[in-house]
Order: sequence, then structure tokens, then C-alpha cells
Amino acid sequence: MNKNVSTFSLHLLIDAGYLYSILEIEESLTIYDVIDETSYNFKANNFYIDPSVSIEFPLNRLLLAFKTGYQIDLYKGAFKLSSNKDDVLQNNKGNET
Repeated sequence: MNKNVSTFSLHLLIDAGYLYSILEIEESLTIYDVIDETSYNFKANNFYIDPSVSIEFPLNRLLLAFKTGYQIDLYKGAFKLSSNKDDVLQNNKGNET
């Protein structure tokens, strides 16, 4: 839907997409001469929609646009450990992140 009013235009938009996220954590603990190093690799999948409103202003040969919206997660996959898919990243309350 477009509505042109003199020098600007208003647009209603909806985007959809897929997000693939990777989180790598490296820990190192040193006590005197004992060193313990651990690394974790997590992966997550997410599908989303993003309804938004955009206002565009033409400026000579440029187009200035402002867009605001809200991302709605349709499916939010938890961060799963790459080496063991049953292990998921959780916050201190036990909720999956």
C-alpha cells in the first residue's frame, strides 16, 4: 500500500526470513601452572516475519527512508551444542535462549 502526499511516501511492508546463528564460547582457567581450556560451539535456527512502516523522502538524487517494525519469531530454535544436539544453551532460570 502506497500513499503519496506531496514530497514523501508512506509504505506498509512485511518481510519474512530465516536466521541461522552460530555462537562460539572459549573458556580458559589458569591456577598456578594448571591450565584448563574449553570451547563450545552452538548453532540455532529461526524463522520470522517483520511487519513494518516506511516513510521515504526524496532529496535531490538521494532517497532518505525511515523504517520501523517488529520482528515476530514464528519458530525459535534453541542454541544446540554442535557435538551433542541434546545439550542446549540455557539461562540461569533454566529457560532456553
